[in-house]
Amino acid sequence: MGAFMSNSPDPYRSLAPSTATASSTSGKAIASLVLGLGSLVCSIVTAIPGLIFGIMSLGDISRSEGRVSGRGMAITGIVLSVALPLLNIICLLIALLVPAVGAARQAARRAQSANNLRQITMAAHQYESQNRRLPAVADDSQGAPVSWRVDILPFMEQISLYKLYDKTQPWNSEKNRTVSDRHMPLYSSPEERALNNTHYLAVMGPGTAFEGNKPIELQRFGSISQTILYVEADAAVPWAEPKDYNYNPADPAAGLGGLRPSGFMAAMGDGSIRTIPADTDPAVLRALMSRDGDDNQGVDSALDQ
Repeated sequence: MGAFMSNSPDPYRSLAPSTATASSTSGKAIASLVLGLGSLVCSIVTAIPGLIFGIMSLGDISRSEGRVSGRGMAITGIVLSVALPLLNIICLLIALLVPAVGAARQAARRAQSANNLRQITMAAHQYESQNRRLPAVADDSQGAPVSWRVDILPFMEQISLYKLYDKTQPWNSEKNRTVSDRHMPLYSSPEERALNNTHYLAVMGPGTAFEGNKPIELQRFGSISQTILYVEADAAVPWAEPKDYNYNPADPAAGLGGLRPSGFMAAMGDGSIRTIPADTDPAVLRALMSRDGDDNQGVDSALDQ
């Protein structure tokens, strides 16, 4: 009886089978998370394995019936493996596009400035055709000095504005302020914010096309075809003020080339517009500024059209 009783089942022991099992975290989910984080630095090198491990771990977790955990890590690893490389690509594209956009804007400003200077030079040539001389830098024949930029207004479709200007009074007199304060788009460089300022100045100085206030007569015009007449100078002045660029032979590039990295814009005697590179040989630049120099020496190799 004792033996029989010893082999009987314990009436206090549960008859239901035990279903409690220890849950483990998926190693693939952990690997997916780690590789996904690594894709921030290594991009697709770790992103692709991280994506693969994440998908595989989700499958393992679904089939484990709760025995394997780590779904959150797997999903995070998949998201990071996709998002971080995309973020790297977007940042790379932005880094490549920003300089390109800047270069495009600079090219547009350069083209606009060249067009302004071309229109100004054409007006000066039309003035020369009618008066048989280029406009004097500061014509004082009627009293007060008058800028050449005022004198060419009729040839820029600004005849009505020109008629408002009183040449017997200073450019900044009360009467002339109605003209000098006017915004002139063709005189406005893309780099200048003041509406009535201009960077387009005549080159004045020893041996230049505008030595002193003497205008170039018609018979001299052919000899200055490769001489710089007007420049886009660094310093701006009010467009109606009779003030221009004072050329210094000892330092021919002084005050030029600061507006754009490619060099400064210049209008030649033949009407062409050139970009004079910042590193142009001073001897070549002196020849280009001189109306009597050997203008053709080194011009083709020094100038960027």
